[in-house]
Amino acid sequence: MSLIIRNAPMRFVTLWLLAVTLFALTPLAARKVPRPPLDPALRLAAYIREHSAATDKIFAWGYNPDIYMYANRSPASRFLYCTFQTGLIPWTNEAPGIDTSYAIVPGSMETLLADLRRNHAAFIVDCGVGPHRRFVKYPLEKFAPLHAYVSANYVEIDPATFLPQGFRLFMARDSVRPRREAGDGSNLHPAPLLSGVAEGYRFTVSAEETQKTDLQRLALELDGVELAAVRFPPARSMKFQIEIPPSQTAASHRLEAVADWADGTRTRSAPLTTAIVSLRITEEQRTLFALPRIFGAVPAAGVRALLPPYVSLIDGERNFQLHAPSLLRYPLPENATGVRGRFGIQPGAYAANNKAPTDGAEFIIRTVAPNGKGRVRLYKWLRPAIVPKDRPEQMFQIPLDGLSAGESLEFEITPGPDGNPASDWAFWSDLMLEVSP
Repeated sequence: MSLIIRNAPMRFVTLWLLAVTLFALTPLAARKVPRPPLDPALRLAAYIREHSAATDKIFAWGYNPDIYMYANRSPASRFLYCTFQTGLIPWTNEAPGIDTSYAIVPGSMETLLADLRRNHAAFIVDCGVGPHRRFVKYPLEKFAPLHAYVSANYVEIDPATFLPQGFRLFMARDSVRPRREAGDGSNLHPAPLLSGVAEGYRFTVSAEETQKTDLQRLALELDGVELAAVRFPPARSMKFQIEIPPSQTAASHRLEAVADWADGTRTRSAPLTTAIVSLRITEEQRTLFALPRIFGAVPAAGVRALLPPYVSLIDGERNFQLHAPSLLRYPLPENATGVRGRFGIQPGAYAANNKAPTDGAEFIIRTVAPNGKGRVRLYKWLRPAIVPKDRPEQMFQIPLDGLSAGESLEFEITPGPDGNPASDWAFWSDLMLEVSP
């Protein structure tokens, strides 16, 4: 080495000595290559493993075949990538504004559904609600046949945990069981919990963390009849969410959560009575909540909210103040092309001195066909108490393409995945319907 140094030009010797010195003085910790962030799918996959058997199959709606590997579960469909059903072509048409329907493979959705019906996936993962490999523009709700299948056969598991990670997790419903009273020994286990707000909205059924891992089944009963249930390997806790079917027309309903344990005992929650909140409109509200358009306005067809809705005028703009859960509905003219405006949650809802602050609200804009089938045009979950970027007013401008005659436009605000309406002081502002000449 000394011979090489002696014969090398002096400038190379100087650079070599400098490099050796810098390397020797650099702390060892600084030389390490930083590790990439943990894949959020790892936690989701761990949950699937814990609550399913090794022989169970799962399905990931997205561009996430690694979930099968992480969870160590076989796929319930031949489609490991959902590009055939969406038209997504990686590195080609990923941009949010590109319509990829031209690249959908005909018949691929029907084949996927046939696979799912045949293989009965224990879990279905919706990867279209987070920034996972450009799949955010393909939420499950936009694909009516698949959404209908999942809604009929699955319940959503703990959205407050998995939505912030960018996923919706659905677990297969267990077969309906006849009503049975809690037996001897039911006091050995805590009663499950039930929370919710109004007919037609989400209810959360929960059996909280226990010392023993012997919880095996959790169900929701509606008026003494089991509505939905999930069964799983023995676990410490379970939480799922479900909506009360809109076909239920009684003035009020009695809801109970029921937990079954490995020792054969059963426990029940305290009953919860919920009343229908119907969509209604007065002549004054029809005008007050009219949806402006470039020429004239579209009168509101119906409005409801947890507290009486009202309209305020701020800086010359109309604000629809609607405490979640709420819904606004409008008939769409045939020449409607888009809708724009703003939405948000009042600052007082998450102020430091608010003893019961909001835990967030979901804002949904959808079009609904005369046969009742809806298409989600916008979905946003705001959590201003913990996410600073959710505090300013949110702007939107969305096209209303593919409309058929007689469709309606709905603006919905829900209390969020946990169904807690505390301080959900939400609003729509500066709404405008865009129409063609």
